[in-house]
Amino acid sequence: MFNRSNEKSLKLMMGYSYLPKENGMTPEGDDSHFICEEDDVFGVADGVGSWAKKGIDAGKYARELMTNCVIAVQNEPKGFIHPLSILEEAYSNTKSEGSSTACIVALTTDNCLHFANVGDSSFVVIRGDSVIYGSPTQQRRFNCPFQLGNHAHNDEPSSAYEFKVPVEEGDVVVAGTDGLFDNLFTEDIVDMVFPTTYIGKFPYWLAELIVKVAKMASQDKLYTSPFSLGAEMFGYSHSGGKPDDITALVAYVVIDRKQIRNVSDPKFDLCDVEGVVRIHGKSSKIFAVLSQMGDLMITFIKEFSVNATVSNEEAPPCSLNHCVPAVIFSTGRYAAINHWFLLGEDLNVRLLTVLVILHWIWG
Repeated sequence: MFNRSNEKSLKLMMGYSYLPKENGMTPEGDDSHFICEEDDVFGVADGVGSWAKKGIDAGKYARELMTNCVIAVQNEPKGFIHPLSILEEAYSNTKSEGSSTACIVALTTDNCLHFANVGDSSFVVIRGDSVIYGSPTQQRRFNCPFQLGNHAHNDEPSSAYEFKVPVEEGDVVVAGTDGLFDNLFTEDIVDMVFPTTYIGKFPYWLAELIVKVAKMASQDKLYTSPFSLGAEMFGYSHSGGKPDDITALVAYVVIDRKQIRNVSDPKFDLCDVEGVVRIHGKSSKIFAVLSQMGDLMITFIKEFSVNATVSNEEAPPCSLNHCVPAVIFSTGRYAAINHWFLLGEDLNVRLLTVLVILHWIWG
């Protein structure tokens, strides 16, 4: 019995970061989100802050809506998630006062992002150094988005914009509330995403970086922001960024590497996996290394030995010096040495950019 699929299926590797606007009345902020990694579904929501004038915490509505989305996803058959149906079920079960935008995105079995969006929460799909798709937003007038709620003038899920976007391995999806996209241009987001693709996939760290940069932009009173340009188009005057709750959700599109097992004969198990297999003889353990970076790095792996000496004279002198960053790591007896240099000098600037980014994130 083999659970083999002839087609390469995709999955999402996801992470998020959230910084609420400084507000003593609603310390949790108005944004919310959910991630269902097993089902390749996520969503973001932004409670409409103007409800605060009536003493209503719209963040409660957004959080209840996202919680009900998770429940709705769990009630759906795996692989057959329909975002609009999820939104409809969640909306019907959300009873808090207030209103919220919502963007629900699911990776389907035909390798597409299927989404339903109400309001101005949105996402972009980045391939290489370009944005190949940006989801449209819905606004009745400037800074007044479509919104789900329990009041007479609010919208219903039937108002949602629904669409499917084909994606492929290596694409990066960045979703967020208006606090993100009102403060960062898509080119700014690409400039942060693209260099990090050379060191691996770290969705939580990348999301944190994006949110920190957006937060700084929101506090810059001299910055020409997307929000200030939008205000000018509608005849308003606004200088600088827009202080707001900021949510960023990052999803890497990767190959779903499923293990293949044959258990039809009780005398043995046959396993077929993609990736690097390492055997530890003493413990009789077999490790399958399912690297998301593909097979390219394997060509640079070398076996090496370490010789200890107490005399500097005993060590051979270096015949060639490289003034570029090097990465040396070891698993068992193998290491990849200075592969950034081996991949080409054109990556040096990008790697240095990445090192600066990681220093900022990790401190």
